[in-house]
Amino acid sequence: MHVVVKQQGSGKRAISKEILGEINNQLSKIKTPYWPLNEPRIKREPYDVPQAWMNNILSKGLISIGFNSEVSPFSGPRPETLLPRLKSKKSNQAIDFEKYYNNKRHVIEVECGNVASIYRSIHKLLLAMKEKEDTTAILIVPSRDLMARCEPPSAMSTSHSAPIILSEFAYYHPEAKEIAVIEFSTSSELNLHELNPDPKFWKGNFSKKMKKYLNENFLLFLENSQS
Repeated sequence: MHVVVKQQGSGKRAISKEILGEINNQLSKIKTPYWPLNEPRIKREPYDVPQAWMNNILSKGLISIGFNSEVSPFSGPRPETLLPRLKSKKSNQAIDFEKYYNNKRHVIEVECGNVASIYRSIHKLLLAMKEKEDTTAILIVPSRDLMARCEPPSAMSTSHSAPIILSEFAYYHPEAKEIAVIEFSTSSELNLHELNPDPKFWKGNFSKKMKKYLNENFLLFLENSQS
């Protein structure tokens, strides 16, 4: 994948070059998974990239290099001024990833969902930024062209929509201006049909069986890897 910083945090909230290097090095190795349109479809035409697989491959990549996953927006206790959340899985509030460098916290949301979900991601990043003035927040989103291979890009989170929505948040939450935006786009691809010709295996929500396969065969989804 091709990785570009579209919007950089500034001052105390700038991305540590070490963290940025790790993100860039790992994401750039990932191949874009696709299913040939001339085979029995796993999605409706003209979409050939399964969004769930792309998202989970990205997540697996960051976890594999030491990023913590599914963490609270707050590094400490939830502020007492906030109402408590219900104790159920559906009420959980977690940021996708975090990593510290020189005691500086970096919180990361990878957003490949519909455009409404980007508001939730930004909300969680802003909670983390409000807690500490040096927390760096990063929003990782696909390019418009890549997302157009998954769903109609106008309805999805992309590097085109993210800065627009952030500018609106910044109208009343100035911290939103300091959220970094990183774009990823296709540079190399992986034909999923060559790994498993059964379209049923690749389609639908990401199941435990899919996760097990990804964990056991992650290197197949990276550049310069061998089966």
